[in-house]
Amino acid sequence: DLAPEDVEEALSVMDAGLIREGYYARLDAKIPKPEPGEDSVRYDKYGWGEHISRKYASRGPVTSNLPEALRRAAGRVKSWPAKLSKQLILLEELVQDFEPGVAYPEEEVNTRVKERYEDYCLVRRMFVDFGFMRRDEGVYRVQPETHWPGRQYGYNG
Repeated sequence: DLAPEDVEEALSVMDAGLIREGYYARLDAKIPKPEPGEDSVRYDKYGWGEHISRKYASRGPVTSNLPEALRRAAGRVKSWPAKLSKQLILLEELVQDFEPGVAYPEEEVNTRVKERYEDYCLVRRMFVDFGFMRRDEGVYRVQPETHWPGRQYGYNG
């Protein structure tokens, strides 16, 4: 397992590489900010983290039938979706099984996630990677919703 600072460093290196190579600028792929006003983020600062947050925030109200499908399947996820947007919807639904402010040992996170989906390692990693949870020395805590994808732009699921 990677420590949060290792993940943050890896994302920073990835962002720096994408920015240095002009990846998003070359594709002219900057997603407009969801809120009105001038976009102060230039391509020389626009990396993957900014891109995915804007993409998630721009999707608007959740129109996916994933949460309803989960309810019909007694809360079990039968297969993991390929699309990132659907994965984020599922993660947002699954993180509801945990109380904010409570410290969960890794074993308890595994047990709770296994009740909903067999690949608990994938879900646990994605909770941390996308900011739904924080991991410190094997203890997990739900992050404030402001840390969740798209929240810095006012998206509220």
